[in-house]
Amino acid sequence: MIWRLLVGCACIVALQCVGAELTLEYQPPDFLEGPVVANSMLGTTYAYRASELSAPTTLQITVVMLPKAALVAGEFSTEHCIELFLTEVARNQPGFFAVPMEATLVAGDLHLQQVRWIRKDTVAGMTGVTSCGLDHDRYVSISFQDSLKRATNTFPAIRNSLKALAINQ
Repeated sequence: MIWRLLVGCACIVALQCVGAELTLEYQPPDFLEGPVVANSMLGTTYAYRASELSAPTTLQITVVMLPKAALVAGEFSTEHCIELFLTEVARNQPGFFAVPMEATLVAGDLHLQQVRWIRKDTVAGMTGVTSCGLDHDRYVSISFQDSLKRATNTFPAIRNSLKALAINQ
């Protein structure tokens, strides 16, 4: 009986440590609304979408906690992070290709490696930026997408707004 009580208490403490409250301080451009927040055991995703229902503009900010033992062993890198998120973006997308960018994406204190991608499977075509990097013991990925036509206006506004991003835990 005492053993079950001790195991139960240990599980509660572990869940509180893993599920520590992650807060995001971010003011999106006026054309985006949200966020819709999705929590999991390893992280949180904040999803923003265009206020205009027919507009394809989206922004996702994902923060994933990484296992400390794997971090110490050097199993995680920015390149690994980019590949994880690009694989997901490219899944079942004909006409998809991606090109690494030299400049980093500035998001608050972070400078994230970024990849520009294009999908030509829609009439208007879609383009996006997937960025990712290590921030202490977590991956931070910021991805945004829009139609080729709209991106020339929305991407600069999104990039500018991300400069004030703050992720707290």
